[in-house]
Amino acid sequence: MSLLRSALALIVAFVVTAILLVAPTMAADALREAIGWEPAEASLAFGIVVSVAAGAAGGVVLAAIAPGAPFAHAAVFAAVVVVFDMFQSADEAPAWNDLLSLAAFVFGLFLGVVLWRRRRRVSA
Repeated sequence: MSLLRSALALIVAFVVTAILLVAPTMAADALREAIGWEPAEASLAFGIVVSVAAGAAGGVVLAAIAPGAPFAHAAVFAAVVVVFDMFQSADEAPAWNDLLSLAAFVFGLFLGVVLWRRRRRVSA
């Protein structure tokens, strides 16, 4: 597998997951501000669901662009995300929520790779 293809897979997966993590969060924040509703538990659960979905999309992108070693690419991507998360500034959410969101994202990432590989196996 070429280094360029690996780099492309990681960059595209990063862009896709960033968009899928940020856009729903911004939309939910705008909605909450518009109607003046602040459901703490619902907000935390929404973040977990978005993390799994964004991770799964990133895993599918990684597996599609770099099918030769998708789990290796997912492991590198997960490591980069963990390092970025370590240096992220703390927000008002509890620390356990950040850890849970990170774990949900990594789970989703590998889930996306598994789903992509299963889909390829069934269609072949």
